[in-house]
Amino acid sequence: MLRGVGRAVAGGCSRARDRASPQSRARRSNNPSADRIADPTRAVQAGTIRPVIDTVFPVHDIAAVHRRLESGGVRGKYVIGVRLS
Repeated sequence: MLRGVGRAVAGGCSRARDRASPQSRARRSNNPSADRIADPTRAVQAGTIRPVIDTVFPVHDIAAVHRRLESGGVRGKYVIGVRLS
């Protein structure tokens, strides 16, 4: 509640997000469809684009990864190396 105003204030982004079209929300999804990632995948495989990898971490250093991400200044992707036995 805002004092003196007497009304609750909702987060400004949530209402705009709620009004976004389903297509707009799908473009920002963290779980894209196979069709949505097919073109970038082909471009990476062809060497047309190259992902920028900052650091490759072993899975046992996951806490260090989180600390570095939270500190900011990341210039590329962090990769977590996982070996399956």
